Amino acid sequence: MAVSLTIIAYEVIRCIDAAHSHSSGTLSNYNSHYNQLRRFAFALKCPLDTLFPGAESSSKFLEGADFFCAWYHVDLSMWGGKKDENGIRHGRTFGTIRGHRSAIFHLFDERSLVSPTDSPMFCAFMSGLRKRLGDESTPAWAITLVVILAIQEWHETEYARLLPLACPGLQYWADLWLITFSAAWLIVSFCGATRGNELFRTQVQHFLNPSYGCLGDPAEVSRIGHDYFCVPHPWDKSHGSTPCIVPIAAVTASGLSPKKWILRCLDLHARMSNTSGPFWRLLHNNKRWSSGYALNTVLRPAIMRFATADPPIVPAFVTDASITSNSLRRGGNTQMGNVHVPRPLRDFLCRWRFPKGKMPVMQDRYDDAPIERLLEATLPL
Repeated sequence: MAVSLTIIAYEVIRCIDAAHSHSSGTLSNYNSHYNQLRRFAFALKCPLDTLFPGAESSSKFLEGADFFCAWYHVDLSMWGGKKDENGIRHGRTFGTIRGHRSAIFHLFDERSLVSPTDSPMFCAFMSGLRKRLGDESTPAWAITLVVILAIQEWHETEYARLLPLACPGLQYWADLWLITFSAAWLIVSFCGATRGNELFRTQVQHFLNPSYGCLGDPAEVSRIGHDYFCVPHPWDKSHGSTPCIVPIAAVTASGLSPKKWILRCLDLHARMSNTSGPFWRLLHNNKRWSSGYALNTVLRPAIMRFATADPPIVPAFVTDASITSNSLRRGGNTQMGNVHVPRPLRDFLCRWRFPKGKMPVMQDRYDDAPIERLLEATLPL
């Protein structure tokens, strides 16, 4: 009896830990999608449990399950969604529908089952559905070195203007906070060739912890001959484990200065007595930046500010729709390629892989490369 209770307790803890591999917001969205899926299954008189194969056939999904999922996605495209100016709903967007597909994948994956959404038929169906709904999303525009340098110069001017005027509690202080953290996010994302949203998971305490050496070890700086700093990327959604330390040059060949902006951010944190929690956070509520906030408040305005420059430095085809947080990753990675940084070294910096239908996971790193080798990726930028 005691052994049985112990096993049950271990299983409960295992389930909790497995659930924590996803953020609470993601799981909350999935639960909402599952309710919609159950209502659809009930309307077709097809209980959801009947879609799961038995143990003897767990290596593949049940015949016809992919057709059921396709009909469900057709239903999503026909009903719901935002109201138009006349108050009529014309169905969900393709981006929203794709989230329902991820929820179905998770529903089967957590049971170690093959998802019907992986079938060739369903993949072809989703491609056709995207065309029918008129989804015109395109790959993110890769921000160029000229543009990121212009962005840094503009933020430098604003920082110098606001710094003498800013005191906590004043509007100047809020403006200084936004300018400083915006510049740090833009420049570090570009230099690190990382998806900008992943930086929002970094923590103040990791930067301040001397055991991680994120602000550069003086002995290493003297040995290498170049100043540097490190970005402490969490390996996953939790922040309890030791972060993945990614070295980046303090100043690049073109004049980008990511370390200077990180130190300025830490100075603002110190003035607010922030010693832990999200590094990139909103001033008014201490919550970390969201992807939507960074994209619409920081990145797109920063680029489009130079769309009408004379001479122009932003191509005419670039619009808000072609600018995403991936613009920073693609831009930094492209520039590293332009200066002949080898692909393995670029991948080592901070490349995130996306298992189909799952959250991003940092690639395993078995090569313990020295700092001077890693700095070869960012010094030439």
